[in-house]
Amino acid sequence: MIQSINSKLYNRFNLELNLEKVQHGFCKHMRTLMTEELAPFVNPDFYEDPNELYVAREKVLKEACRQMLQDYESFNDHYSGFKNFLRSIFEDFGMLNRSESFEEYLLHFQIFLNILHKNKIIHYELFSLAEKVAQYLEDFQVLGLKLKIYKTKAPQIVPSISKFFDRDIENTLGILEPEKYSDVLKYFEEGLKEFLMAKGKGDLKDVVEDMCTTCDELVKVVSGDKNKGFKHVFSKDEYKKFGFTSKSSKEIYRNLRDWMDTIKHGTLKNFSKEDVEMIITLSAAFIRFVVNNNSFKIPKNRSFGSHNSPPSPLLCSPKLKNQIPITVKK
Repeated sequence: MIQSINSKLYNRFNLELNLEKVQHGFCKHMRTLMTEELAPFVNPDFYEDPNELYVAREKVLKEACRQMLQDYESFNDHYSGFKNFLRSIFEDFGMLNRSESFEEYLLHFQIFLNILHKNKIIHYELFSLAEKVAQYLEDFQVLGLKLKIYKTKAPQIVPSISKFFDRDIENTLGILEPEKYSDVLKYFEEGLKEFLMAKGKGDLKDVVEDMCTTCDELVKVVSGDKNKGFKHVFSKDEYKKFGFTSKSSKEIYRNLRDWMDTIKHGTLKNFSKEDVEMIITLSAAFIRFVVNNNSFKIPKNRSFGSHNSPPSPLLCSPKLKNQIPITVKK
């Protein structure tokens, strides 16, 4: 794990950052951040067109309660319901009516980010919140987390293992942003989230299955054939179509596929989290290799991204009463 500035500062005074203490600190800080950054939902009456904010807030709150298995009626107060929701769900974990574990807290936080992103009225505040959360996770790397901020989809919590692992994952997530790779990205992200929460071999096996499915989906996209998968890349007539120029380079990924198969089918029972980390790294390398070698197949009139325009520089937050709307500057 890389040492952050905070870790080095603690070490200077012969102290260690206690993981559980940092986890609780993260939760409390997130509650404060969300109360501040989501101000249009916390206090709609301070803004022009408050009715529009109230309607959007109710949709967010109802959907969040539905997905988090909470009672919406407990927070259905016109003035303080949303703030009470943030206080109840996001202040800390391991307490009455709150997340039972840090992992469950992260799940709720990710659900909330996904729901907020579906409401464009709050996009500016969401991305401002995401930048501050990402910085906090950078400062406290003992948490082993990063927040990947996309231009056209909700920010995603992913594991942070090492400087090189983080770089590989960041580059892979970026290269999969085009809409044509949406299914590939979905399974890759799912595997990363499961790796983040993994507690035993059953969880790690699920990660491996997600990585294998990721590679299968990539082959389907590049080949244009839904009946093909990872195993078809290595046949005599196919491997050059995917960018492999020699049998040696092809064998690296054939071994990866065989390794994943032994774990998936239970043949290999003695594997560790470090082994699965390596499988993720090799899967990411395969994705980048294939996408980069087939990038010419993307139509020239197609932007390297989603059909939606980026959320930033011209995006405005809800307008405060008697004030000029805030815009993001480049």
